[in-house]
Amino acid sequence: MTSSDVARYFALSQPKLRAFIRSMVFNPSDVDDILQEVAVIAIENSHRFDSSQSIDGWVFGITRNRVMKYIDKQKRQKLCFSSELVDAMTAAAQSDSESEDSLEALQCCLGKLKDSHRELLIRRHRPGTTARQLAKEIGYTDTRMSRLINSLYVSLMKCVQNEISGATP
Repeated sequence: MTSSDVARYFALSQPKLRAFIRSMVFNPSDVDDILQEVAVIAIENSHRFDSSQSIDGWVFGITRNRVMKYIDKQKRQKLCFSSELVDAMTAAAQSDSESEDSLEALQCCLGKLKDSHRELLIRRHRPGTTARQLAKEIGYTDTRMSRLINSLYVSLMKCVQNEISGATP
């Protein structure tokens, strides 16, 4: 595969890659930085791509590695996702990458959450808001807030997977 083929793929896939990164990285400028790093790495390493494999899997693997590197840097400063959750979200994003129904499924699943949980996630994703700030506002410990947010993400991920596969939760 040529670097121009990878660049073309990347241009078409940028929205789903951005959404995937944004699901774990909340600072919009950090999301843009990671997305740019992924593009550079994919284009520079296009000669290493095995065309018998899925390009989605290859690019999502690069993206996952960049997100994990970012999270490792953030661990000392903020509450972060576990590597297991990142792996699960990567797998879900890869399997969903071919489906345009994932956004609709996510909206449906968000509608199934308790109002307070949905509002918490909305507040958490506002630019500049950290889990630590929310914990302080609500009166939770950092650990309790982290566990609650992570459990909500896991529930959403399972619900989205069920919605897409047609299974009932």
